[in-house]
Amino acid sequence: MSSFDLVRCQSYPSSSSSFSSSPYDLGLCQDIVIPVCMEGIPYNSTIMPNVLGHQTQEEAAGEAGQFYPFVLLQCSPDLRLFVCSVYTPVCNVVGEPIPPCRPLCESARNGCSDMMSYYGFPWPDAFSCEQFPQAGLCFGL
Repeated sequence: MSSFDLVRCQSYPSSSSSFSSSPYDLGLCQDIVIPVCMEGIPYNSTIMPNVLGHQTQEEAAGEAGQFYPFVLLQCSPDLRLFVCSVYTPVCNVVGEPIPPCRPLCESARNGCSDMMSYYGFPWPDAFSCEQFPQAGLCFGL
């Protein structure tokens, strides 16, 4: 079953209640609770599972939190948005996570990878920018 089928099937009311097809109304979207992503980004609700397959924000929070010191050090103005677009993708009408665009990833990586490596935290393989779309249906620059 595709995620489209899941959204479509859940969109039909089971009683005489009003019809709703909003991902937020269907419970697919939720308020962001991961601290690094609770401010400084242009949205406040996310959809799970995320781009990395985390099923819950609680599952993603530990990994996302590792980037908070680098966000605070401001190694790249795009690091927070990139990290949050991966761990807490924006809620959307598609009903599935929209990946970050490659230029957003590259900007974050170019600004932060040297500093991260200096502190013993290499740029993660899961953040390989080549896996993200250059343009089209993606989030960011």
